[in-house]
Amino acid sequence: MNLKRYITLFTIALVVVLGLLAFQFNRLRNASAQLTKAQASQIQSYRLASELWQSIDDQTRLAMNYAVTGDAKFERDYNAVIDIRNGKLERPLHYHHVYWDLVSGGQPAREGSGVTKSLLDLMREAGFSKEEFAALEQVESSARDLVRLENQAIYAVKGRYLDASNTFGRLGKPDRDFAIRLLNGTEYLQAKAQTMLPLEDFFHHMEERTKGEIEAAESAQRQAQTLFISLFLAALILIGLVSFLMLAQSKRDLERTESEKKRTERENEQLNDSVINILQAVNQLSQRDLTVRAPVTEDVIGTISDSINALAEETARVLMGVTDIAGHVAQASGNVKSRAEQVTRTAEEERTNVNQMMESLFEATQTMNQVAALAEQSNISAGEATEVTHNALGTVTDTVRDMESIRETIAETEKRIKRLGERSQEISGIVNLINTIAERTHVLALNASMQAAVAGEAGRGFAVVAEEVQRLAESSRNATEQIATLVNNIQVETNETINTVNKTIEQVVAGSEQAQKAGEQMRRTQEITAQLVEQVRHIAGASEQQKAMSAQLLEAVQKIGSSTENTAEQIQAQNRETDSLLDTARQLVDSVSVFKLPQAA
Repeated sequence: MNLKRYITLFTIALVVVLGLLAFQFNRLRNASAQLTKAQASQIQSYRLASELWQSIDDQTRLAMNYAVTGDAKFERDYNAVIDIRNGKLERPLHYHHVYWDLVSGGQPAREGSGVTKSLLDLMREAGFSKEEFAALEQVESSARDLVRLENQAIYAVKGRYLDASNTFGRLGKPDRDFAIRLLNGTEYLQAKAQTMLPLEDFFHHMEERTKGEIEAAESAQRQAQTLFISLFLAALILIGLVSFLMLAQSKRDLERTESEKKRTERENEQLNDSVINILQAVNQLSQRDLTVRAPVTEDVIGTISDSINALAEETARVLMGVTDIAGHVAQASGNVKSRAEQVTRTAEEERTNVNQMMESLFEATQTMNQVAALAEQSNISAGEATEVTHNALGTVTDTVRDMESIRETIAETEKRIKRLGERSQEISGIVNLINTIAERTHVLALNASMQAAVAGEAGRGFAVVAEEVQRLAESSRNATEQIATLVNNIQVETNETINTVNKTIEQVVAGSEQAQKAGEQMRRTQEITAQLVEQVRHIAGASEQQKAMSAQLLEAVQKIGSSTENTAEQIQAQNRETDSLLDTARQLVDSVSVFKLPQAA
């Protein structure tokens, strides 16, 4: 199978792959739209479900407000909540936003949205499942019990109570306390809990449905993306193969053209030499040098050389006829030479076209090299981005570790400060002891002095007391030394605490520096990513240049084909002139043959 057939097959395959790529792109777009729709459905479902829950909560709150205050405004709002939910009143604009809390607080009501539909109808339009509606039916059934109790409380405020026909036709004294007790009683709270239980099941079913829809849409999108990328890579491979085969085919055609050109040049050179030799012989014959013989070659000019040699041998008697015929031969030879020159010029044009083709191929090669270099540079930039991200992660890890060390240091500081407080308490106790001992010492010293002075000899006992006083004074001094020692300990502990706090500050500073480094690393990652995008843009530009070079290559090949056709036409014309030259040579032979040849000596 030749290269042209391979090129055709790969081109057809490329067209098929591009068609599949376009089809897959449409599938990918549809999958993305489906995912967006599923996400919007999830948001709408949550919004409607939250509205149901909020509506029941607003209903309960407004009933309580009316029971407490007796304000008719709360009763109107209570009825409006139920009527909007049941589709009897127009839904306010942006009803899913904060609404009744604002209206109850005195804010003006919003304008209508133009939609008068029940919440159940909106849920049907949103595509809620059977399980969800089953849970909603339970919610509605339980909500009726709430409404029944709330109506009893509301009508009790008005002085109307249930009669035998189960209507509020029995009149009585308004009892607001009964209404409040009813709305805060066990029965009402149990009824509300029974309403919320199926609502919880409703939320569960809704979350499962929307989650399943989103997961299915995401799965379809991932499959479409995988197929699209695979087809895109296949298209790139086929484009590369077709380009490679086209370059190989162009190279083969160029080599074939070059071989044909060289063969034509050799034939033209041989023909020119033969013609020049004949012309030289004819020139010498025209100068009456009958000893000249034209060289005989194996080409078509050899016949002419034979005729000229025969003419030289018999030219004496038929000089006029030979001259006339020789003129025809000279003219035919001139035409042959002219055609040969045209062939040479055509060959020169082909050589120029070939040179242009080679230059185009060289430029295409340079472009391919640029593409490869840009791809390599992109890989390097991606590697740098990965390394920078890794460094940033390490920096963040160091920051976390430093923060942990700071926490431990602060805890140690807290312990030391506590110990410092305990030592301070000890100092206070010792100081109190010293004060007590000092006071007692002072009193004893006075008593001892007075007794010793009064008693005389009998004051020896007081001397003993005086000695005890001295010992007590000594004890006071020892206590004072202990105080000094404790004070020094406190100072040491205080210094250690200060050092610990300083260490904490240094670690906090170090942690801040680490965080700054992490930010710088992340910024560097962003810059490298921008470089990658720019390099991909350069790759696209280089691809456009390659496309232009391919077009130039095709144009050069077309010029070579045209030049080849011109060469063929010139060769055919040369053959016709050669035939004419042969006819003239035959006429020359016929003209000479009418004469008798001289006898050999």
